[in-house]
Amino acid sequence: MGVAYCGGIFRVKENKVAFILIPILLIAAIAVYFTMKVPDEVETASSCYSQATAAVQSQKWEDAKKQLNQCKLKYQGDGKFDFQLGNVARMQNQMDQALTYYLSALGTSPQLIEAYNNAAAIKMLQNKLDDAMSIIEDGLKQKPDYKDLNFKKGQLLYLKQQYTQVVPLLEPLVGDPEYFEAYRFLGLSQYKLGQKPQALNSLAEYLQKASPTTQGLQEIERIVAELKSP
Repeated sequence: MGVAYCGGIFRVKENKVAFILIPILLIAAIAVYFTMKVPDEVETASSCYSQATAAVQSQKWEDAKKQLNQCKLKYQGDGKFDFQLGNVARMQNQMDQALTYYLSALGTSPQLIEAYNNAAAIKMLQNKLDDAMSIIEDGLKQKPDYKDLNFKKGQLLYLKQQYTQVVPLLEPLVGDPEYFEAYRFLGLSQYKLGQKPQALNSLAEYLQKASPTTQGLQEIERIVAELKSP
């Protein structure tokens, strides 16, 4: 899978970080936010952060790390510098180091919701699903309506076969084009619960929105054909 840079968000596989965990496709979106909504202590901290993130945006990784570390030393107690160091490490495929930075960022700035999101995504990619769920739950305590975390939680609940929890969690997401994959997990959960009309509607909608090259599409098509049969 290739990595694409999309105006401040690095994603894998068409705007989502994805990996296969049989029998279902998990999507772990990872975001890089260059305009963090975190108040700065003083104006010079904001200036330092802006210069450092400009280097991140330009993919000048060594310059970015140097500037971020300098900012971190000057303005201790602000997790956004560790957050961006985590992003740089992740972009260089140094996932363990990235995770360390994200967790450090949360230790000093627990309100950084994107750090929960990225840390959970790495845990999902590492197939450490219980750890991912724990991070997700901590993040949702900070922001219960954060869509990326709720989507990840829905996927993990599906894998735990907790289908009755998946349905109300993912139903609010399916109307958002960014989360059309929620139709897959919603429909499959409805199918497992024996809610055939609802499952058919959800999975048929998913087939309309998914790319023809999407992995696992044939299984969804098979289920839809089964649900349509008399």
